[in-house]
Amino acid sequence: MTTFDTVTAVVTDRIGQLTLSRPEVLNALSPRCLDEIAQATHYLADQGCSIIVVAGEGRAFCAGFDLGAFGDVTVDGLGTAKAGHDMASALEDVDAITIASIQGHCVGGGLVLAAACDLRIATSTAQFSIPEVDLGIPLAWGGIPRLVRAIGPSATIELVATCRRFGAAEAAQLGLLNRVVEEDDLQSTVQDLAASLADKTPSVLATTKRQVHEASEALALEAGKRTPIHPRWVGYQIGRLLEPEAILLDDALSSSIYVRAHTERTQPGTYFKSGGSAGGWGSGAAFGAKMAKPERDVVLATGDGYFMFGTPLASLWSAAHYGAPFLTVVFVNRSYSTGTIGLKHAFPDGEAVGAGDYEGGLFDPPPNFAKLAEAANGYGEEVSDPEQVGPALRRGLEQVRNGSPALIAVQLPTLVEEMAAG
Repeated sequence: MTTFDTVTAVVTDRIGQLTLSRPEVLNALSPRCLDEIAQATHYLADQGCSIIVVAGEGRAFCAGFDLGAFGDVTVDGLGTAKAGHDMASALEDVDAITIASIQGHCVGGGLVLAAACDLRIATSTAQFSIPEVDLGIPLAWGGIPRLVRAIGPSATIELVATCRRFGAAEAAQLGLLNRVVEEDDLQSTVQDLAASLADKTPSVLATTKRQVHEASEALALEAGKRTPIHPRWVGYQIGRLLEPEAILLDDALSSSIYVRAHTERTQPGTYFKSGGSAGGWGSGAAFGAKMAKPERDVVLATGDGYFMFGTPLASLWSAAHYGAPFLTVVFVNRSYSTGTIGLKHAFPDGEAVGAGDYEGGLFDPPPNFAKLAEAANGYGEEVSDPEQVGPALRRGLEQVRNGSPALIAVQLPTLVEEMAAG
């Protein structure tokens, strides 16, 4: 057995047991704990484990990030963000099949930890929540793309945005859990599953895991065949465009989930998003980011409504005038989320939803965003063909690298059309 300060790592045959051992704080994730989860995962893999069980000591699986660390002046915020990404990536990238054994509370970063595992088994009394938005911060550590893969975009948006608690039965219904068992049966059920998997050929298990992870790209490629353009295809193409050190500003609102699913930023200072409900900050923030880091590509992904809420012309003109160009990608769905998706969630049996009349939730036709960019001495392009999304983004980025701000407006279905399509 190798013992760390905040976790334990035990090897039995080809099964590794990684246990969070901070029961006095419900296994909250301190910066050191994040580092040690990644270290323990690598250690167990080096010991030849083909199965790794991740569990929490005591009455909770994990209560999320240790908020007490915020008061510690020695804690590096950017370093902690990277440690969180490294923790989740270690579990996701390891060849071993990983199993989360969940009891009690599974909150915020703890849910990201569970989602990074391949399989998840929980007790019937387990409780889940994602409180980050209520705390004024975005869900970090690659949590969004992992939840999208597990439960889909609609459920992810609802659970992350509302911050509501949900139980094991609902988690299983959504697809987050593989099994729900009684409290007394959790350990034996997990051990039996681990033992049955450990009997399989390790290389075949590793290949299976890799193929499943590659299915996310397959979803994007399938979306790329759809007309009108699916926002997932745009997020995928942005992800292909970005260098690791590029700065991404995410003000895409209803399309943000697709941006984050395909543009995971692992380097500190390469991803920015409002922690609250504010919108329209993106253009000014992109200009500021380019002024601060002129050597990096800066890309703003924004919804059309949020783009108009801000000061885009002033920001684009300033970018051209002061030599601080950035690329803007506008998701043009001609819709306000609050007057469409938000209305349907708040009043599912209301007159507007029943009649399909979302008056005030749509603005159609939209402005010609490409001409707005040209008016500010920038480059603008409108795209309605899925095959042209990637080439248009590359043309825009080339303009930026040659010193001109650029805007690519991608025409999407309205949110009402998306809801009707399911």
